[in-house]
Amino acid sequence: DDDEALGHSLRRYLSAYGFEIGLAQDGDAMRAELLREKTDLVILDLVLPGDSGFDLAREIRRESDIPIIMLTGRGEEVDRVVGLELGADDFVTKPFELEQLVLTMERAVEKRNLERKARQYQEEIVRNLLDLNTEKKRLETIFNCIANGIMVTNKDFEIVLHNPALSRLLDLSGPIEGPMPVSEVIKDGSFIETLKRM
Repeated sequence: DDDEALGHSLRRYLSAYGFEIGLAQDGDAMRAELLREKTDLVILDLVLPGDSGFDLAREIRRESDIPIIMLTGRGEEVDRVVGLELGADDFVTKPFELEQLVLTMERAVEKRNLERKARQYQEEIVRNLLDLNTEKKRLETIFNCIANGIMVTNKDFEIVLHNPALSRLLDLSGPIEGPMPVSEVIKDGSFIETLKRM
C-alpha cells in the first residue's frame, strides 16, 4: 500500500494476531520483499505508484500460487471481476474491519494449502497408476512366458484368463475371447467335474 500510515497500522494490528508483516509502497519494493522473505500471502492495494495492483497480481500469479488479497477504496464490481480474473483470491474494500481482513487472510491461506494438498494427491494418484500399469505389464509378460498352460475361471466356470501355452496345449486356433464357458473349450467331462470339485 502506498499509504505509509495505513501500512504501519496494519503491521501493528496484524502482528498482534501473530502475522509477520513486510511492507512495500510500490512494485519494486514488493518484488524485493518477495525475494527476501518466504511469503505466505500478499495484501495488494489496487492503486500504487508505477505498477498497478492489477499488474502486480498478474506478475505474482505467473510466478507462484501465493494467495493475493486486493485492497481497494473504489469497490467497483469491474475491479473485482478483473482482479479475480488475474488471480486474486479475494477483495477487501476500504475502509474495512480488521477482523474481516484477518478472516479473509486465513481463508485465502487455507484455500491455497488445500489446493496444494489436492495437487499432491493428484500427482500421487498418477504415480500410483503408472506404477500399477508397469507392474501389470510385468506380470502379463511373466504370465504369457510361462511354459505351462494356465487357465483362470470365475465361479460360473467361465474362462476369464489364459496364457498362450494353454492355447497351444489345447490346440486352439485363436485366443479365448471374453468370459467363455470351460465346456466350450475343454470337452473332457471328467476334467470339468474335477474343476467343479476344486
